[in-house]
Amino acid sequence: MARPGRGGGASSIWRALGALFTLARFDRRGRWGEKVASRYLEAVGYEILATNFRVRGGEADLICAKDGVVVAVEVKSRQSFRFGTA
Repeated sequence: MARPGRGGGASSIWRALGALFTLARFDRRGRWGEKVASRYLEAVGYEILATNFRVRGGEADLICAKDGVVVAVEVKSRQSFRFGTA
């Protein structure tokens, strides 16, 4: 097997493995952000109706309700404020 970055078919394998590890890290951060958002919304009086709600047109991280109003929430988690706040 060729060394990473030296061309050949092996380099594409290393790129794919790197992409998988990166996705796993972002997935963990995303789940953490959803938990934090869910706890906050519950603390301010929202009832969480569903998580990771999927329909044909897309997905919402949280579906919650308060005072008869149903809200779809998309959570964005960031590691730093480098690109501003959400």
